[in-house]
Amino acid sequence: DKMIPKEKSFMQVSQSWHGSANNDEYVSPEKYQQIMLQSMFAICPKGHSVEQFRIYEAIEAGAIPVMDLQDGYLAQHLPPAYLESPMLLLNGWDTVVDEMVKLWKDPVALHKRQQRLLSWYEQYMRSKMIELEVVLESRATETPSFCPKSKH
Repeated sequence: DKMIPKEKSFMQVSQSWHGSANNDEYVSPEKYQQIMLQSMFAICPKGHSVEQFRIYEAIEAGAIPVMDLQDGYLAQHLPPAYLESPMLLLNGWDTVVDEMVKLWKDPVALHKRQQRLLSWYEQYMRSKMIELEVVLESRATETPSFCPKSKH
């Protein structure tokens, strides 16, 4: 009762990091995309950076990123907007299955959370694009310090 049926889950565990795609543990980009598009949840453990591409891939595929706040570490290092998002942020991996099953068993709540997440993501990315445009426009009006002024 506390498990998501095996046919509804996918897990790929590699024994070590491989620098090439020529091994038995490799998941092709096409298969990875197919898996993500069929996923309701995507486990996103902290890698080298707390803000990582797995989070964006999950959201863009319609899956809810699942992250462990790691006793407050992520809360201190993630962008504050993440903490207010509909992502599934947990206080320990020991509750991950229970939390995912609870949402999975309530399709209406799951769908609403996915929709809120997509709306949140669109607004978040739009705000980041505006911030980038402001920086680029302000720099476009500056005279670069590495260019000598013309004497003509």
